[in-house]
Amino acid sequence: MEKKCVKQHAQEMQCVKDCSNIDEYFLHFTQSLIDHPITLDEIRGTIRELFPEGKSDQVFYMFAVFERA
Repeated sequence: MEKKCVKQHAQEMQCVKDCSNIDEYFLHFTQSLIDHPITLDEIRGTIRELFPEGKSDQVFYMFAVFERA
C-alpha cells in the first residue's frame, strides 16, 4: 500500500554564518568531534582558509509541511 503526501507549505531561508570570532567554546566543540588534539590557532587558520572574509552566506534551511493525501 502506497501512502501519498501533498506539500502544503515550503519556506527556504538563507542565513549568514559568522566565523570571524572563534572562541574557546568552539574549540571544545571541535575537540569533541575529532580524535586528535587541536589548538585554537589551528582551528582559526582552517576557518580563515575556508572563509577568507570570516562569513559564509551559503547556509540554507528548508522547512516544509506535508499532509497525507
